Amino acid sequence: MSMTDVHSARSLDEQVVAYFEYDEGCATTTDGIMPPPSGCSETVHLLYGFASWHIFSILIAVAFIGMLISMTMTVLVKDGGH
Repeated sequence: MSMTDVHSARSLDEQVVAYFEYDEGCATTTDGIMPPPSGCSETVHLLYGFASWHIFSILIAVAFIGMLISMTMTVLVKDGGH
């Protein structure tokens, strides 16, 4: 892996990984290092694997869409949802 592939946390998912890196002492700042250094635990590397798929962001988007649908259905019900 070349040095051009290393970057600080950019997405929300990578920010979660950066927090765990900083908490374990793998990174000196809360910006994190992506991909995590080899000295980090397997937990950090597993979280980075999930972050690369943007699973956390997808879950937030799905929950938001679900809330919008729920609120819309509540408004559209004739008795006001009661």
